[in-house]
Parts: sequence; structure tokens; C-alpha cells
Amino acid sequence: MPLVNALWESVDRVLEPLDITARQGALLVSLQVGEAATTGELARAYGVEMSSVTRMLERMERKGLVRRARSGDDRRKVIVRVTAAGKRKVKEALPLAAKVAQHTWHNVTAEERQTLHRVIDKVLRNLGVQHPLR
Repeated sequence: MPLVNALWESVDRVLEPLDITARQGALLVSLQVGEAATTGELARAYGVEMSSVTRMLERMERKGLVRRARSGDDRRKVIVRVTAAGKRKVKEALPLAAKVAQHTWHNVTAEERQTLHRVIDKVLRNLGVQHPLR
């Protein structure tokens, strides 16, 4: 997936001064907007192993960006919350990541974007997956 990796790496570069990676920023946003609240939900949302998410969250917890706690209902679940420092980091990171997005799409026409969306939708439907942005 050269395109996806190139996007992650571009955002990594602009977020480097904030001492977070693109993936850490994405997890923070998902947690902050309520797309995920547990380690398992984050792993499923990003299609990565639980152990990878756990390692990433450990680093983020050491930086004071998140707090993890076992669920009172199910001790196997780990609930993840964004701290005030994590929320400030998201506020700093979003404009930087938005600049990467603007640069990425600057010479792609609206028609080309629609075509791309249609092709992606079709491929995902062929795989039995609904496009997550629709």
C-alpha cells in the first residue's frame, strides 16, 4: 500500500515537532470523537493487532496523552480516555495534518475525486465491505 504508507509518512514528518506520530494522532482523534473507547475497538478500526495498539497506547500513556483502565464490567476490556494534554495535542496536530491533506489533493479535480470514490466503493463492495466514509 504505497499510497497509504506515503500519507502516514507525510503526516509523521509534519507532526514530528509535536512528538507524536500520525497513527498516534489518528488514535487520539478516534478516541476524542467517540469512534472507539477500548483497545479492541481501536485495533478493529485500524485493522491492526491488539498488541500493536497496546504498545502504541503504552507510549502515548507515558507521554500523558491517554489514560487506560480496566473495565469494571469486563476486566478483559481496557477503556482508553484522552487526557487534557492529549486533547491539546489533537488541537495542535489537526491544522498540520490538514495542510498535508490539502497538499495531497491540490491538483486533483472534483471529478477525479468522485471517480476515485466510485472505484473504491465498487472494489470494497466486491469484497463485501461498505466504504467507511459513506
